[in-house]
Amino acid sequence: MNGSITLLETLVERIRATAAGYHRGAEEPPAAILWPDPDGAWRPAVAQLQGLMPELLSLGDYAPAQRTGPAIWLKCALAGSLSGVDLPGGVIPVLYLPGVARHQLRAAESCPWEWQPLVELLFRGAVWGHPNGRDWTPEGFLQSAEGLGLDLAGDEKTRASLRASIGGLVKTPVDLLRRRGRLEAVDFDEIMVGDTPRDLLTWLASPEGAKRDWGEERWHAFRSRCLDKYDFDPGHDDALVAAEYLGLREKETWRQLWERYREAPTLYPGVRDALNRAQPRDILALEAESWPQENEKLENELRAALEALDELPPHDARRRLHELETTHGVRRSWVWAKLDEAPLARSLTPLLELAEATRAIPACSSPGALVAWYVEHGWKADDAARRVRGDLRRQKDEVALHGAIRSVYAPWLEDLNRQFQALVGKHGYESPGGEKAAEGECLLFVDGLRYDVGLELVQRLTKVSLKVAVSHRLAALPTVTPTAKPAVAPIADVCRGAKLPADFRPTGPEGNELTSHLFGKLLEAAGYQRIREESVTGPASVSARGWLETGRIDKRGHELGADLAAILAGELERVVNLVEGLLRAGWRSVKIVTDHGWLLLPGGLAKHELPGFLVESRWSRCAAIKGHSTPEVPTVPWRWNPAESVAVAPGSRVFIKGEAYAHGGVSLQECVTPVLRVGGETATSDAVRIQSLRWKGLRCAVELSRGEGGLRAGVETADERSPITPVKEVEADGQVSLLVADEDKLGAKAIVLISDASGRVIAKAETRVGG
Repeated sequence: MNGSITLLETLVERIRATAAGYHRGAEEPPAAILWPDPDGAWRPAVAQLQGLMPELLSLGDYAPAQRTGPAIWLKCALAGSLSGVDLPGGVIPVLYLPGVARHQLRAAESCPWEWQPLVELLFRGAVWGHPNGRDWTPEGFLQSAEGLGLDLAGDEKTRASLRASIGGLVKTPVDLLRRRGRLEAVDFDEIMVGDTPRDLLTWLASPEGAKRDWGEERWHAFRSRCLDKYDFDPGHDDALVAAEYLGLREKETWRQLWERYREAPTLYPGVRDALNRAQPRDILALEAESWPQENEKLENELRAALEALDELPPHDARRRLHELETTHGVRRSWVWAKLDEAPLARSLTPLLELAEATRAIPACSSPGALVAWYVEHGWKADDAARRVRGDLRRQKDEVALHGAIRSVYAPWLEDLNRQFQALVGKHGYESPGGEKAAEGECLLFVDGLRYDVGLELVQRLTKVSLKVAVSHRLAALPTVTPTAKPAVAPIADVCRGAKLPADFRPTGPEGNELTSHLFGKLLEAAGYQRIREESVTGPASVSARGWLETGRIDKRGHELGADLAAILAGELERVVNLVEGLLRAGWRSVKIVTDHGWLLLPGGLAKHELPGFLVESRWSRCAAIKGHSTPEVPTVPWRWNPAESVAVAPGSRVFIKGEAYAHGGVSLQECVTPVLRVGGETATSDAVRIQSLRWKGLRCAVELSRGEGGLRAGVETADERSPITPVKEVEADGQVSLLVADEDKLGAKAIVLISDASGRVIAKAETRVGG
């Protein structure tokens, strides 16, 4: 943990991490994170947390401006049915419940009627609390090993001082608390009245509010400390005077205060406005970072410069990008970047990567040589362009970022793929047969997993401790799902093609239409166990082979166009969840395959005119030729019958105007696809497994294949997924004993869960309480 992080930021991190504890691949994400607080002890911190957590709502009297309301209002907010309450995407909503204990919600029949709408969220959501099932108290969080692990005195005076100071304590860096050693009442009293930098920033952010909240005694003490340390009297001098001192940083004490502000600017939102109003007129000799207006001015200048890049030749655009980096790159370390007010300066990093990756195209003598270069180097340009577009935060920056991307990427795409098409026309194109699964392996088909996106998926799989072997293959032509999906599937050798159909779909072995139903039947006939995405199951036998498919990337690409880049992270997490679910269900390995990639160019790919009377059907990048027509575009043999030809768009162009996302043609981005093998004996032989479960009455003895530090075990009901034993640490020898205290649970279906130190479930087994 970063030593300068505050308790408030730690709370944000830990609360959000609760949502990562669901069993990915087997469950949907939680509908909400519940934060019970029976004594309301955390209440002074919640208003400050809402500045950092826009997803945080509170139970209480109806006050929508403060994101607070009764239980039914909270449920409506979760459902998205309230105007004026917009919960951010990408994070799980958090419901703070002052005065409510978890056990009260569990006892649904006796739960107060005004809280009863929240009861079902115990089962659809997650609860932020101690692993032993208790609600977090401030003192519990500070001293527990699962919290901060601080040394805290246990007397009532210390507890009272801690709770009295919680509003100020949450803005204190954790390392300051840790350095104090054993924390007692006097420590919290001193922190409450003695953290002058925190108090000065708090006052500067809201002068009237701080003075009102502190009371007369603390206000006078604060004035005295400011005079001693900063030579400044907040009772006499205006807040703008202090803001100017802070921005100028002429004395060491003010420089130190600036560093304190830079560590956590989101904790003091009003300071930005004070600095904005206090900026001196002549700042030529001053630090530009201090003043938000200067950063805004520089962002505007950068936006105009990026917009102009689209008018420059590629070599001039690259040179200009390097010049802009020299001027604006430093702003990524400014405090305003932490407040997300320098997004264009941040985007210069992937833009420079894009500029370098598109600087040259090798002269290759065969398609294979160009493919080899692409999987080693060329994909980096696609990755950088995608990351630039995916990092778009403000609509007003769209034109600038699109222009910058196009200036170097569009010519590179065109030149690269005209060369690839020329090589394919000269030497031919061979796509391999269908992919097969080994015994105990599941094929996971991901529609539209482009090569660079596949490599990002590898990084995400690696982060959850999975081992991945990476290879590649060529997609079938044309690179559209009806042709390419059967070609990569285990049924490829039984599919047929006669006359090229308008939808490019082959037939089954008897010449009948290859519908999704027939596709599934052929998989089963080939010995593959079909698995549904919404209900992941394990292998039916040791020698089983599996098939599971998910198609959201390609679907979302056609819906969103260039905006696909912004949502890819979520789609890749879905794939990670599926892989983890398959391995957890008992598959020895997972092989990830796809049908095709795609071209993505913000602002749209250039159109190539193709007269409609020459073709039977026309898709984005391919067309079925009508009769003996000879359109003036490249043609390639159809994968399912080489005697049939398909027209493809030249270079990186499209046949349909305005398309930013397209596939079906011949380009490295569409044709080179990843094959990822996750797991296997080399990856999972050392995995922790549940060796045996032995019940003696209500006590379950669990034995694991081995022990390791940080492993925890617990038992949940199979239906409601609610804990029925405390979570216990596994002994070093891999054994643990779990007691179900509720005799009514005898005979109930249950699940034993083993989690690692990070809380990720790594093994589970179904059982019945009592055996």
